[in-house]
Amino acid sequence: MAIVFADESGRNDPPVYVMAGLIASAAAWRAFDAAWMAELNSPPAISVFKMKDAYRGNGDFRGIGQVERQAKCERLARIIRAHCTGRLSVVTLHDAFNEIIKGRISGDVDDPYIFSFDGILARADKLATALDYDGPIDFYFDRQIDKEPLLNAHWDVYHPTLDAHFAARFERKPAFLADEQAPGLQAADMLAWHIRRAYADGHKDLAKVGEVGALLAEMSRSDQLYDAAALTVLRESIHKKFFGANRFAPHVEEYVRQTVAIMTTCENYIKMTEPSKRLPVELMPLPASGTSRYQLVRNCELVGIPHLHRRSDSSCIEQTTAE
Repeated sequence: MAIVFADESGRNDPPVYVMAGLIASAAAWRAFDAAWMAELNSPPAISVFKMKDAYRGNGDFRGIGQVERQAKCERLARIIRAHCTGRLSVVTLHDAFNEIIKGRISGDVDDPYIFSFDGILARADKLATALDYDGPIDFYFDRQIDKEPLLNAHWDVYHPTLDAHFAARFERKPAFLADEQAPGLQAADMLAWHIRRAYADGHKDLAKVGEVGALLAEMSRSDQLYDAAALTVLRESIHKKFFGANRFAPHVEEYVRQTVAIMTTCENYIKMTEPSKRLPVELMPLPASGTSRYQLVRNCELVGIPHLHRRSDSSCIEQTTAE
């Protein structure tokens, strides 16, 4: 059995959104916790590690010099190297995500947090297999008031769709902990921050982000980069699955529904108000609005889709003509 602690970085901070995690056995995590807390309590002592505070000299690192802060980060990174067997990450380019994915599949993946979650599970499975971890993988995420309900709702829909292998890997719903409770989350925060920094610096190479980045870069890993090309392939693959089920992707479906309704409304209105003299007019039996003499019905004996009936006698517009 393996356990993954995962955190994110760059939600509103381009150029990339990062979800990253560290994997180890339960026994290794217990040893890690002891070593991590011992280092936190060593001079200069801090109560909880947050990478952004270590970098800027804020929070528990206020008043601690830059050289001491860096040295403490390096000691903590070596603890990660000594106890964690691998690292995993999903990196998504902000601009590409907004252009290719957001608003083009479904609401539950419009948030990069949920979008990255599916990817991080796949990375964990691949890395666990490479490291010879059998059995289920437990996930722990940093507690976030706005994200926990979102992920729980997504899981309830997502988990029943997993194949047998993934269902066995991810038996339990991911849990949320405060980083003060879980040193593993503090370590994941360090990893996610350094990966994002590599992209922010333009070289994209974790090994070049100081000594800490170099230490973390040497670990076994499973990474996914969602750039424009990868996101396009993914979007088309998802759309193809919907097409195979004889439907559009939810966002497209809603757009088409609204567009068809508007177009039908306009066409039927023109036909009813400006008919050619003494010539019959056939109305489209599709949802429409603004036609007060008609009512929308779900189906009838003649038509099995939503369409219009006359309000006066409930006759179906399949048999209705205007003169």
